[in-house]
Amino acid sequence: MYKRQPADDDHPYGHARFETIGALVVGAMLVAAGAGAAGHALHVGGHAHHHLAPGKIALAAALLSVVAKELLFRATARVGRRLKSPVLEANAWHHRSDALSSVVALLGVAAARLPGGAFASADALAGLAVAFMLGWTGARIALGALKELSDAVDHGDLDGLRFRALGVPGVASVASMRGVAVAGALRVDVDVVSDAEELSSSAANQLAEKTRVALLATDDGADDDGRAHAHGHSHGHSHAHDREGPPRVAEATVRVVPAEKTCPVVASLPTQATLDGAVAAALERRGDVKLKKTQVHYVDGLKTELDVFLAATTASGDRVADLRAAARAVAVDLDAALEPRATVQNVYWTLDE
Repeated sequence: MYKRQPADDDHPYGHARFETIGALVVGAMLVAAGAGAAGHALHVGGHAHHHLAPGKIALAAALLSVVAKELLFRATARVGRRLKSPVLEANAWHHRSDALSSVVALLGVAAARLPGGAFASADALAGLAVAFMLGWTGARIALGALKELSDAVDHGDLDGLRFRALGVPGVASVASMRGVAVAGALRVDVDVVSDAEELSSSAANQLAEKTRVALLATDDGADDDGRAHAHGHSHGHSHAHDREGPPRVAEATVRVVPAEKTCPVVASLPTQATLDGAVAAALERRGDVKLKKTQVHYVDGLKTELDVFLAATTASGDRVADLRAAARAVAVDLDAALEPRATVQNVYWTLDE
């Protein structure tokens, strides 16, 4: 099916929305068919006294249509649910509306055949009822497709996913959750807060992955073409939710974010690259230590603190007292070099060389 083609440059999120467009077309066709049937029924009703009563063939045809259309509904709906295809599901409801319409037509034909002509207009009234059912089914399908195309989403589905994320060990709260439906599938963007005061990048990545797996977990499993990734502190990505039951997630973006609220000042603070350059320049002037890495902390979004990781050289000495003295001196020099942009919180020695 076209919706299962992989994403490309023109369709970075895939082709699933073509299914929704197809459902919209089916719904519009049903509405048009209902309008046409209503016009014909009104015309027939206005000239009922000029028409002969329906024959036995019409009665048999209506009965056969009820059985055939109901069987088609069940078969098409089963395939549509298995393939997660809104177009097939819409077509299945088309068959169900035809089956119900045939029941009404059957009653109308039977009433119109009663002797005495007391129900001569029953066939036309049945036609109006059929037209209404066609129009109502088509409108329901078309409005559902339009809702999806406008990126509207059921907040009840998002609330269910929010509780699912909160059930993941290590998740203290859900900072934000957004989602859109594509061909009946949910794509969600989630920011979660860890219950740990500090979290390394790898631990944040693991928490994001656990949350992604929890969001993807449904009774019927993930779809064949569902895509998922997760990244702590930056980006993470995790199919359709059924019409009934819990929503099914095709793709999710999961991020682990800090608990504190940031303020606009954080955007003006120095970047990691800027601070790395300043630290490297200051240590190069000393010549007795070697920089391994720095770790930057933006505290409350208002100030910048650094952890500096060093490797010892022959000039730094090899005794613990020498290293402690060198670390204190490095902290003083770096504070002077970085002021007022940042302060050094900790200096660590790495012993892997």
